[in-house]
Amino acid sequence: MTEEKPALFSRLGKPSPELIWLGIILVVAGILRFWQYSSFSLSNDELSAINRLRFNTFGELVKGGFYVDGHPGGIQVFLWYWSKWFGNSAASLRFPFVVFGILSVLFSYLVARKFMGPVAGLFTAASLSFLEFSLLYSQIARPYGSGLFFCLLMVFFWQRVVFSQERGSVKTWPAMFDFAGYTIATALCMYNHYFSFLLAIIVGFSGFFFLRKSQVFFFILSGLLAVLLFQPHLNITMNHLSYKGVGLWLGMPGPFWLADHINYIFNDSFFMAVVFVLVSILLTWKGKRVSTSRWVPWMILGWFLLPVATGFVYSIWVNPVLQHSVLFFSFPFLIMLLFIAAGAEFGKFQQVLLAAFLVSGIFGTFVVNKYYQKQHFGEFKGVAEATRAWELQYNADSITKVVVANSPYYLDYYFERSGYVSRFDMYDIRNEKDMLEAGRLVKESKRPYFLYAWTKPAPEGIEDIIRSRFPVIEKSIHFGTLSGITLFGRHKEVEFEPGMELRELCRGTMNFDTARDDKAGKGNKRSSFFSPPNCLHLDSTLEFGSGFRKELDAFRKEGTILIVAKAMVNPASVPCEALLVVSVETNDGKAIRWESAVIDRFAVPNSWNRVFHSLYLLGKECKGATLKVYVWNKGKRILLVDDMEYEVYKVGRHSPFDGDQLGWDYE
Repeated sequence: MTEEKPALFSRLGKPSPELIWLGIILVVAGILRFWQYSSFSLSNDELSAINRLRFNTFGELVKGGFYVDGHPGGIQVFLWYWSKWFGNSAASLRFPFVVFGILSVLFSYLVARKFMGPVAGLFTAASLSFLEFSLLYSQIARPYGSGLFFCLLMVFFWQRVVFSQERGSVKTWPAMFDFAGYTIATALCMYNHYFSFLLAIIVGFSGFFFLRKSQVFFFILSGLLAVLLFQPHLNITMNHLSYKGVGLWLGMPGPFWLADHINYIFNDSFFMAVVFVLVSILLTWKGKRVSTSRWVPWMILGWFLLPVATGFVYSIWVNPVLQHSVLFFSFPFLIMLLFIAAGAEFGKFQQVLLAAFLVSGIFGTFVVNKYYQKQHFGEFKGVAEATRAWELQYNADSITKVVVANSPYYLDYYFERSGYVSRFDMYDIRNEKDMLEAGRLVKESKRPYFLYAWTKPAPEGIEDIIRSRFPVIEKSIHFGTLSGITLFGRHKEVEFEPGMELRELCRGTMNFDTARDDKAGKGNKRSSFFSPPNCLHLDSTLEFGSGFRKELDAFRKEGTILIVAKAMVNPASVPCEALLVVSVETNDGKAIRWESAVIDRFAVPNSWNRVFHSLYLLGKECKGATLKVYVWNKGKRILLVDDMEYEVYKVGRHSPFDGDQLGWDYE
């Protein structure tokens, strides 16, 4: 631990190069965080928080705002008061978190400087100023920018408390101020987020390895006072722990999750990783490590790794909670370790290298990674704006509307801000019951247009259901691969329009002209075939209908493949429990992909109905693969099938696999 006094001013009273560069870094951090900070859509989590601010009393806020949320209530309480004073616009709500983000850059410098010297402090602060991880989570109104600041503030006071040998007695006013600061900062971490709470516990216990005997009592007292400050929230926390996590949508981490997280910290960018490695090597080569306890580097590494390990074990044994955002509070300690040997001398070489580092980092985030063009979260603002524009253009009464969103308010928030009112016919699709309801809306709609939007992952097959009766894509906007909105229309001369850049590779049609005659169709009102002279008749004696078999190996070098299966079906009753199956298999019959369209979602009984299913496939999956398309009469009901088809396309841009995060329009 360095005991060097700050040398931020020269003997003549002028700012030293260190202070000048710190000012430059903070200005950069401020510009990058405030630039367009309110222009991109509020995220699902932000809108959820705003939705839970709409209470008149504090008691209602506790009960409905965060008792049932799973996060500590500190930030929700802060936002409740803030929105009353300054409104709930994106600019207003995000402003304090941007400020917290800038202060985090400052305190990362102060913490790293105390541990490793001024050069490490400046390079750590520079890293936090431009890294995408640090930037993004300092621009949203959630407990990340605040939590990072509280955690670094807590460590700052922890340093002053634990490594305070030079100040003598712990009963002096400066020492007592540091203990008070540590207590309050720890309590703020506890109220902010459970992973900032966890980090505060880890940092607190690590202090016992360095304390003098005279400090132990006051250190323990600080911890107890922080717990006492958190006591009003204890009952709420016990309720949160009963939830066990967010495993309903978050997957379990794999064995390489830590490597993926480290890659994420460095922008998922080879360029950025090379920059950091080179700078670390050059600083180590030129620098002389600042004198510090040999245990400090291991302690800092533990501060980074222990939250990861805790989240990983909890995710495996209890319920998944591990995601990049919850480790936002501990990632600066990994950055600090890269510059541990940078030394105390901030000479011309280090200044030139810092300038190059800043420029390279900004270039990597904003040019290589295109930070401002990326779609970082699900889109609500764009969906609401498109809905409003299309309703005005096509007449709202002529459009049936379905959206997949966690709450109607998430779109109403934007409608209300523009003084517009719009109501969807359906607001979410989560399970088979919802899929059948969406199918009912499609089948019963008499309107000429059907609007479908999704703001979160949605079940497969919804667009296929819509295109069975609204085959034309009038307008479509995709916000990367995270959200989209499409307006479908009825043009009788168009059978199916995929709505993206496609090149047809092959197709096949089966009219069942050699199939057995439709015995059940004779004498009733429905047509016995869709295309003369025969159709396939399935009943309790025939579970699987004949279908297609097509080798796909010729397409193994293509990027992305779209397979579209179609069939005309006529069930005697609904539900019929039949499926249009699209299977991609290896030569020995093992399924590479197996998907199906549930015919009940499409079909009206005693009439012919078009059924679709679309399947995307990476070209490499086609190697040695065979496509099979057939109808599985799972319920063994009476079902007529005719005009079965398949089409195989090569997909251009904007496929689900192209990784393109840019918002794009299709007209």
